[in-house]
Amino acid sequence: MNSTEIKNKIIQHIEFFDDSQLEIFYGVLLSFIDSQSDSDGFSNMSQKETNGNSMDDSPIDKRSKAEHEQSIRDLKARYRKY
Repeated sequence: MNSTEIKNKIIQHIEFFDDSQLEIFYGVLLSFIDSQSDSDGFSNMSQKETNGNSMDDSPIDKRSKAEHEQSIRDLKARYRKY
């Protein structure tokens, strides 16, 4: 199938869509177009901005991780008998 045939086939299908199907198709199409674009939001950022968005092991992250792990241990201990 060449590109003209594909486009015609898509148009034929679209003509029979009801309103809800057309809205869904439009959303899918926009998502596809957005995913194909070169601009993902991060490519236009400076190195400083990119580094600021990275997930490093800052003291807050370490504390949160330790609190989370302790909470999981407590829950496992509490519900182990069930």
